[in-house]
Amino acid sequence: MENSTALAPVQSTPLEPPAPKQRTIAGEDLRALPLIERRRRLEQLLGQASAALRFSEHVEADGEAIFRQVRAMNLEGIVAKRADKPYRSGRCPHWLKVKNPGYRRR
Repeated sequence: MENSTALAPVQSTPLEPPAPKQRTIAGEDLRALPLIERRRRLEQLLGQASAALRFSEHVEADGEAIFRQVRAMNLEGIVAKRADKPYRSGRCPHWLKVKNPGYRRR
């Protein structure tokens, strides 16, 4: 959901994994495409898949406000990525992992 300003609680079970990183679809290498286009194509693909797969939300909003919600919901953290950049394996300057220091596994 683009341009969302609120996070909804996620109800999942240990058997419901997040959708994997998809690098190819029907043999087409998606790594050179911007994140926003890779997400669009993956969302189309998952629309045809089992309900056991979950597609994470794309949120464009005030990062500080989102992180306050992450802390209030006791979530592990967030990953901020540049929507206009291609895929790069490993760490790169186009994404940032922000962990919640108060996170406690339930």
